[in-house]
Amino acid sequence: MLTDPRALLAAAAAAAPSLLAYNVSPSPTFLNQALALALWGGFVLLCAAAPVAARVRDALSLLIVLALLAAAALWSWGPGGLPASLALSALGLLCAAALLLVAGATQRASADAVAVFAAFCFGWAVAGGLNAGVALLQVFAPGWVDGDWVARSGIAGRAVGNLRQPNHSSSLLLWSSIAVIALLELRRLAPRWGRLLFAAMIFAVVLTASRTGLVRRRRGSGLAFCPLPSPPPSNSKAAPGSLFAAGGRNCA
Repeated sequence: MLTDPRALLAAAAAAAPSLLAYNVSPSPTFLNQALALALWGGFVLLCAAAPVAARVRDALSLLIVLALLAAAALWSWGPGGLPASLALSALGLLCAAALLLVAGATQRASADAVAVFAAFCFGWAVAGGLNAGVALLQVFAPGWVDGDWVARSGIAGRAVGNLRQPNHSSSLLLWSSIAVIALLELRRLAPRWGRLLFAAMIFAVVLTASRTGLVRRRRGSGLAFCPLPSPPPSNSKAAPGSLFAAGGRNCA
């Protein structure tokens, strides 16, 4: 994975925005959002180097969900009376999410679909591991936190990540733990290290004391210790959803 430029770019796209502690007024997360858009845009361009037939219909249900969210953002701007800057920001991010979704559906028809998905998961696994380290520092070694490279927690005894929001941190860690499961399924990560990384991420979710993370953790914490299913064939074009479903069925 370390020799695949797609995996390295995915790691930068997933980890760098969540680790950027520096912020400016009036929008404390603007730099994080801008960095995420730039890096994930680069990932899409790199993966789309070889054109393939689009499979947009495979992602139609999720695109409909994004369209409904966009409609809600527009409603908040018009009848809702919220400032245009908030609505336009949400619309921009939703459009970027739709582009990434379509790019993933398109890659499903390519010969290296599994390799691209593995690179995507590798990026989130790296992000989760690094953010778990940030959580440990914020809770167990707050004196080492300088506020520039690692954000200080504004809630004593709780990890908030460099985004300074425990719910955001727990959501990132949980998605990263799912990415670890996918890498284990694909045999791209040694079981010993995968389970250790998964456990560290779940422990970091506990440190955030996020109620959202608690609900999700109850359903996912046992997956790291379940027997792994057989890996898909090398020419498989399985979608990410089917890979996660395979792990879920195996642990049922």
